[in-house]
Amino acid sequence: MQRILDHKLAQGKFSGAAFCMELRGQMRCASSGNLDSVQSFFIASTTKLYTTTLVLKMRAEGQLELDDPIGLYLEPNITQGLHEYRGTSHGARITIRQLLAHRSGLPDYFRDRTSQGDSYERRLIEQGDFSWTFEQAIRRSKQLSPRFTPGTAGKAYYSDTNYQLLGRILEVVSGLPYAKLLKRRIFHPLRLENSYLFTDPTDQRPAAMQYRNRTLWLPQAMASFGPDGGIVSTASELAVFGRAFFGGDLFPAEYLSELYDWEDIFSPLQSGTGIHRIRLPWYLTWLLKPPELYGHSGLSGALLFWSPKRDIIIAGTVNRIDQPDLSYRTLYAILNSK
Repeated sequence: MQRILDHKLAQGKFSGAAFCMELRGQMRCASSGNLDSVQSFFIASTTKLYTTTLVLKMRAEGQLELDDPIGLYLEPNITQGLHEYRGTSHGARITIRQLLAHRSGLPDYFRDRTSQGDSYERRLIEQGDFSWTFEQAIRRSKQLSPRFTPGTAGKAYYSDTNYQLLGRILEVVSGLPYAKLLKRRIFHPLRLENSYLFTDPTDQRPAAMQYRNRTLWLPQAMASFGPDGGIVSTASELAVFGRAFFGGDLFPAEYLSELYDWEDIFSPLQSGTGIHRIRLPWYLTWLLKPPELYGHSGLSGALLFWSPKRDIIIAGTVNRIDQPDLSYRTLYAILNSK
């Protein structure tokens, strides 16, 4: 693992990377460049696994059901106008399960472009850091066009809006802020001392990300993502969480099989219910014979995946946002080196 990271660093693939692999209770870690094994970093959309965990915990406690419509929990000012598709309003009828699985058809407030061609993602990269609130994210989503009727068979569309809504539902049901829920229900029980929700733009602890040949420091944006992408962690603590998630230590183990309901979203990923699966093109599968991998990844180059066949957890980051396939190529290089 160390050799692979050092080689990619020498090739100029990244400025720094850190990965940990866990197998049968044994943890191996490696790092290179400006990251080390204890340096915290933004895990971006890998945060969604933590949001999924909280939803499943509350389900196990009888506080909610996955097929509940979100109108049971969210105020009308949130659901009204949320999903207007072909003359029908679907907002309040979207279910928690559809949000988790990206089957709601809701547009993505962060990546989707308006009719003027702008997006939050493009604005961040081209114009610099800015912040937004939950209300602003939902308002922006309402200005965009839904992709399909919620629950349409065979369809999924990746949308950060789904997880903004899930975060609000978790807060309504629990009466606690999302950051405190994470701390009480996940970080403290697992003794994850360096994992937290990034909420303070003056916090200098996480490593800055790389974009092309420059450093990208976006504290206002990172403090705005919340339940769709705002967690900070380390490679080792990400791996500890992954083992607990796929080991059935955070919610009833029998829930796991319900999550394996796959639909294509974008290559090389398929979306299940609250998790992703890496699905390589057939010609790469034939050549490499890679293990099936379940988990999640993020725009920052962070990822967490589990191989059911090998029972290996691998977690880490390449910490750059302009080469989305780099983290996957590094992941497979590490797995194939065993």
